[in-house]
Amino acid sequence: MDKKRKENKEFTILLNKMNNEGYIRKDHIISVKNANIYGILTPMPFILVTIIYYILNYKSFNNSFQFGVVNFIIILIVSLLIHELIHGITWSIYCEDKLKSIKFGFNLSGLMPYAHCKEPLSKKGYMIGALMPFLILGIIPMLLMFIFQNNFLFFMSIINILSAGGDLLIALHLLKYKNIKVLDHPTDPGFVAFEKK
Repeated sequence: MDKKRKENKEFTILLNKMNNEGYIRKDHIISVKNANIYGILTPMPFILVTIIYYILNYKSFNNSFQFGVVNFIIILIVSLLIHELIHGITWSIYCEDKLKSIKFGFNLSGLMPYAHCKEPLSKKGYMIGALMPFLILGIIPMLLMFIFQNNFLFFMSIINILSAGGDLLIALHLLKYKNIKVLDHPTDPGFVAFEKK
């Protein structure tokens, strides 16, 4: 059995288990179109605050870091890898099987690394895991940029806040629920919410 079929089979088994335990399934799959549109719009308030601050205070910034194509690519690649690692490690804290419930991989068609949680989590656990890269790689560098006024921190925060657009979108979808279990979708961007009948 190939890898994708095995993952889908495991996912189906979990869906059936949750159904048998009295949960109602609600899929929240984000289309590529919506991910592209709202994934950029959702983090925009944070981006605007960062850019406006940078423009207003540019002269006092330490400009030793030169932002070019090579530096952009390096920051992006390293950040994306760390971003997914943070998702996986944070989710594993809330998993019964810890890191055994986390799958790391690389999507060749989208040229993107990913972390996938194979275990249903509480809303709190899933949301914390979804937002942790945004906080660690985006918001903390942004706050440090306000203090140290450093070009590198500016670029790092912008790249990572934008990279977390999909995560912010997922967090917004989660806010409409109170007491749910959340299962990461194995193949599509999004999750499945389980509410008690």
